[in-house]
Amino acid sequence: MSKQLRIANVQPVAGTYALLIQWRDGGCQVVDLIEIIRTYSVLKPLEDLEQFRLVKVGQDGFDVSWGNGVELCSTTLHRLALV
Repeated sequence: MSKQLRIANVQPVAGTYALLIQWRDGGCQVVDLIEIIRTYSVLKPLEDLEQFRLVKVGQDGFDVSWGNGVELCSTTLHRLALV
């Protein structure tokens, strides 16, 4: 069974729609979310950079959330970082 990705820390990259993700295994990746925000209407609230900056690591590090019902799982974020 493969190990699930878990997030240790998340920070918004100033002035962009990108997140700096620090993984619990010690890795670090920048994930640009502008295309996914523009593609999926459920993510529309994140077009407001003030709202985007409110990102936090979710329970047990399996996702990030913005406190407005919007969240993205760690697996999705990892896949987006690879593109």
